[in-house]
Amino acid sequence: MTLLKYVKKIRTLFRISYWKLIDVLWFFISKKNNSVDNNKFSIGIVTYINRYDKLFKPLIKNLCKIFPDTEIVIAINGYYDQDKQKKYLEEIKALLSKYTNIKYIEYNEGQSLSKLWNQLIINSKNEKIFICNDDIKIAPYFRENVEKSAILKKELGLLNWSWSHFLISKKIIKNIGWFDERFPGVGNEDEDYETRLVLNGIIIESFEINGLKNIIIQTQDFSYGKNTETVNIKYVKENKVVFDSKWDMLDEKKEGYVFVRLLGKYLKLREGMETPDFYPKIDYNPLK
Repeated sequence: MTLLKYVKKIRTLFRISYWKLIDVLWFFISKKNNSVDNNKFSIGIVTYINRYDKLFKPLIKNLCKIFPDTEIVIAINGYYDQDKQKKYLEEIKALLSKYTNIKYIEYNEGQSLSKLWNQLIINSKNEKIFICNDDIKIAPYFRENVEKSAILKKELGLLNWSWSHFLISKKIIKNIGWFDERFPGVGNEDEDYETRLVLNGIIIESFEINGLKNIIIQTQDFSYGKNTETVNIKYVKENKVVFDSKWDMLDEKKEGYVFVRLLGKYLKLREGMETPDFYPKIDYNPLK
């Protein structure tokens, strides 16, 4: 019986909430002993001070249990209160130092999500990287389900139709370009990138993976300042301003426009708003 089937059976017998049962199950899962270096992919996570105790610490502990052979790159975002940020950096770096497969990039001041995603890609050693939000939960059989799926054969793929967790390759970055760092905060960078993929004829595929939960925390206190204006509850308003200045958007089909699934609308790039080359083009040789 697989672990997933066993969990479902226990849940049926005792009528326990699925993810409550998963939380208990982690106490009985020990770290795998695997000396073989995983060169198929890296894992990248963006986090910041207000996610540390409740979300990041349990996530990184569980990831390292089932991915002990896998490089994990952490982008530690900054925060406007420098006294709190200094203490936080000391705590998180002390935690991460316990894991031999983790490396991190740290910032004192808040950076855009686009920049942090780009830095994860730049600093990962493998051709492919899974980039994940820190407000997710995983089950002990998450890795098995990922590796059984076909996503590792792809250059790009979403997990469960969400940009909260996706695989991307350096080949895609070389062809499409970097995430747009003109977005100063959080929000719309995924819609922008999906539009650029569609414009370049790249099919966006999703892979259904059991053992993954997107918690979707609504941020109340951003890295960028106390009075950060928001839109759609959890995104930085200035990002939406940049997006609207970059793309012309219509509800109905029109020549020169492409349909973007994530928005359910037709988009066209505004003149002069091409994405800059924020970093040198990737010339990645996986055999090097």
